[in-house]
Amino acid sequence: MNMKVLLAALAASVAAFLLGWGIYGIALHSYSEAAMNKFDGFMKAEENWSWLSLIAGNVAYGCLLAFIMWRMGVTTAKGALLPGFVIGFLLSANFDLMMHAMSNIFYERMFIVVDALAGGVMAALTAAVAGLVLGSGSKS
Repeated sequence: MNMKVLLAALAASVAAFLLGWGIYGIALHSYSEAAMNKFDGFMKAEENWSWLSLIAGNVAYGCLLAFIMWRMGVTTAKGALLPGFVIGFLLSANFDLMMHAMSNIFYERMFIVVDALAGGVMAALTAAVAGLVLGSGSKS
């Protein structure tokens, strides 16, 4: 691993944080509220969030996607879009389907599809940022 991978991981982490806010915090917020069952204490109020955990989670996600793009030899944003989408879609589908199997969190099953697609889009764009940084300075 080299400095370019670390920079790609940092850039992807920032992208993941911003995309998560835009996709889940703004675009899908109302839909998520309507599609999920409400349990007292399940969701923390925003003022009680652990920002350190939220940031660390995005750093882990950015590092994962940057590492995968680096190992795949991806050096362009365009080249990262499809593998990023597939990775994000499958990770989100895995999590949502496992939660659906073992909990009563989802009021509406269609949310699983919507969330998996949103996870794919978020990962595609995050991976594209990583690919862009990995290819910076290249002669291609």
